[in-house]
Amino acid sequence: YWASTLVDSHHAEALRTAIELAQSEQGSASLRATAIRHALGHVEQMNAQVQRLWRRRGAFGVMTALMAFASGAWTVNQPALGASIVTPRVSTGNQQRLVGTLVADLKVKLTPPDYAIEVYSKSSGDSDAIEALSGSILSVSATMISGVQHLHAVIRHANDQEQKLSLSSEDKMVRWSRRLSKSLQFRFIGRSQKGARLIEKTWRDVSVVTDQPPKITIAKPIDHLEVRSDQEVIVAGQASDDIGLQRLEVVIALPNGEVKRQAAALTLGERQVNVRQVVDIESMALRPGEIATLWLECADRRGPNRPGKLSRSQRVQLTLYSPERAHRRLLEALAEVTTQWTLRLAARLERPSHNESKLEDVRKRFENLVTTEQVALKALSALIEAMHDDPLAALPTIERLKAVHRDFRQAQERVASIESKLTINITGYALSQIRHTMKKNNMVLVDKMERGIVSLLAISHREHGQSLHRQAQTLSALQDELTDVFKALKDDPDNRHLRGRAQRLLEAIDRAMKAMIQAAIARIPLAPQEAVNATASTHTGPLSALSQQSEQFHEIKEALQRGDIDQAIESMKATNNQLQATLQALKRTLRNEHKKDDSKTLQWIRKLRASINRLTAVQRDLRRQIAPLADEQHSNEARQISENFEQARLELRSLLDDARDQIRTKRLRTMTARNSIGVARARSALADVDLAFSEQQLDRALRGIGEANQSLRSTQDSLWRQSDEAPEQRIDDDRRIQNAHDRLMRLASKIRRILPTPAATLRVDGQQILDRTSTKQAKLQRRLQRTQRSMRRDPGKHPGIERRVGNRLSHAQTAMKLAQRALRNADARRGQNLMVEAQTALEQAFDQLQQPDQRRRMRLKSNANRSNGRSSSRSTGRQQPRRNAMRLKSGNTSDSGQDFRRDVMRAMKRSAPAGYDAQVREYLRALTKDKRR
Repeated sequence: YWASTLVDSHHAEALRTAIELAQSEQGSASLRATAIRHALGHVEQMNAQVQRLWRRRGAFGVMTALMAFASGAWTVNQPALGASIVTPRVSTGNQQRLVGTLVADLKVKLTPPDYAIEVYSKSSGDSDAIEALSGSILSVSATMISGVQHLHAVIRHANDQEQKLSLSSEDKMVRWSRRLSKSLQFRFIGRSQKGARLIEKTWRDVSVVTDQPPKITIAKPIDHLEVRSDQEVIVAGQASDDIGLQRLEVVIALPNGEVKRQAAALTLGERQVNVRQVVDIESMALRPGEIATLWLECADRRGPNRPGKLSRSQRVQLTLYSPERAHRRLLEALAEVTTQWTLRLAARLERPSHNESKLEDVRKRFENLVTTEQVALKALSALIEAMHDDPLAALPTIERLKAVHRDFRQAQERVASIESKLTINITGYALSQIRHTMKKNNMVLVDKMERGIVSLLAISHREHGQSLHRQAQTLSALQDELTDVFKALKDDPDNRHLRGRAQRLLEAIDRAMKAMIQAAIARIPLAPQEAVNATASTHTGPLSALSQQSEQFHEIKEALQRGDIDQAIESMKATNNQLQATLQALKRTLRNEHKKDDSKTLQWIRKLRASINRLTAVQRDLRRQIAPLADEQHSNEARQISENFEQARLELRSLLDDARDQIRTKRLRTMTARNSIGVARARSALADVDLAFSEQQLDRALRGIGEANQSLRSTQDSLWRQSDEAPEQRIDDDRRIQNAHDRLMRLASKIRRILPTPAATLRVDGQQILDRTSTKQAKLQRRLQRTQRSMRRDPGKHPGIERRVGNRLSHAQTAMKLAQRALRNADARRGQNLMVEAQTALEQAFDQLQQPDQRRRMRLKSNANRSNGRSSSRSTGRQQPRRNAMRLKSGNTSDSGQDFRRDVMRAMKRSAPAGYDAQVREYLRALTKDKRR
């Protein structure tokens, strides 16, 4: 009975506690529902135990039920029973319950440390997570919910150590505070009115963070900036800090060691600031070429005894604009443009577009050359535009550059217009004719490019000389100023301002000497071994002296830094005297450098002129020896041709008329054949053959037949490749063109039968004369070969003259070989014509070696003769070449020119550029000599 009564009383108490908890506003809904479920569950469990005890009805069962009842872990308060005589007293000290929260109106306050301007508190997304600066004071206040008493706070640190804090309470308000040095967690614990222990489920996190340095950046960072003295620099950036900024400045480090600071607008304690500060360049008092360093600097707020954390932005170097330095950059750009055009010239000479074997390769090569030359032309145009803004660029220099640009552009437009037409309109146009026309115009462009490169070199040569003169004047002025500063330092050695000024002057002298060495390197022609590594230490003479004196100025600077003023003054006096002597020697070197090269070249030219003059005289004598025999053979040949032609005239005329009739316009059916350029050229060639028959010029007739056959073949190809007309019409036209071709082949065969052999027209003893002359011609050819070898091996050779003279000598050698073969074959007339061609080539080679004064006298005499109505003659008194002499073929280049260009191209393909630079410099020196000559 008493067990049943106990269960009923506990059942009523559990339900009453659950109802009170459900009706209260404290705790979450899930917490209240959980408490009710737990209460009902325990009541049901006790009911089951009582029922088992009732069934056993034994003392052992009653005692077991009482022990189970006393040792159970209840989560509800034990009810107070009036009849406690038979009820055991159960302890509630081990009973605890996890709840959501035990407080209401929780308030967390952070008091910043002394170094912080304002509270730093940042939530990490969870309302209970807090971040605070180290040293902050954490103050927590809250209100206990109803049914909770004896509230405490538990703090847990990172090492899992827990600390219990007693809280002060006023009218259910609890408060506690703590200074933060490391991260921690806290929660509340308490007891219910029945004495059960209540614990909050979750911990509240408080993270302690350390103060970070401020962040400062420039809006558009740049490493280097060139400025003028009349300009202003606007520095824009952004600064931020987690506790607030205290100082924000623009810092400028001057070359003399002085540091200037400009405070930027800042409200004390701002966390983020946009900087916009104006810096006056004129106030820096910089010299041209000197460098000042600029950056932004900020610091955060700290206490009076604690320094603030400092941050700096990226550094920007401000270089004061130097007209001489800007002009030197333009001269470097001019050298690059000159080298670029030299490479374009080498490409034209190495493998021009007309040297390809297929028409498609011709077009492709032409397009590549034109594209690269247009890029070089744009670079030259950009250089001219930059020269307009250069105060040191003379107006004549700009006009000369414009003239070079105009010549390049006009030559390119001419070649491009001609070659584009040839590569597009190829119907009926033979590949050999295309290549011949392109070759002719390519040589025009090559000539323009060579002249333009010579002009660019002359401009660069002149500008470097003027720059060198200006830099020498600047260097002398800096020396005088430095001498005055040293005199003042001798009287006041401890003057920091004078020391800084002397140091700046020494740095300016160092820069001026380096610029002067570079200008001298560009002005003085270098030897090949110097061109590979163009540094001042490898040069001899004035350049080496300049390099050594630059090192002496470094020693003066070191003595000044040590404070040894007397030693610096003595070294300065000695260096000044040496430098003046070096400048005078440099001027003499600039005047005499080209004279040395000219003397060697003039000696080489004199020897070459003498050799070519002797060869020309021997060739002229050989030509005169066979002239009577050639005239006699020519008359005999003409007589036999006339007799044979009269006998075969009707047959030849019949074949010619039949061939011309096959390609008449009315007989051709397709429009492709009627409008073909090849058919038109064939008709014109056959008309010329008819005229040659009338004049009995069978050689001319054979050439006309060959041209007509070639044109007809190209028409046949285009008829089947490009025509879209009916197949039967194309077959008919193809048959007619083939018939005309067959008749022309028969006509050419009959003409060759009419022509007599050279041996048949030669007199009896003529072959012996021709054999002796052929032997002498072979000896002359070997002498010419020795002359060419000596020309290439001579140390004073001039590459430009060697290339042009080598073209003529190579052509003369080829003509001599052909003349020797013609004389062996008893063809005296052909041998004479080839001798005339060789003699003309030698005379033209001699003309290339004339001196400037001789050319000038020859032009003056030619103008005088023209004004007097007389024809001009050669000033040398040598025989004029015959008017009807065979025109010289342009040819490719001489062996020496080909070797030089081959070396250039090989150097371009190598990975190391030193050899390539040397080859380009050699070529540029050659062109410069041509200009002076």
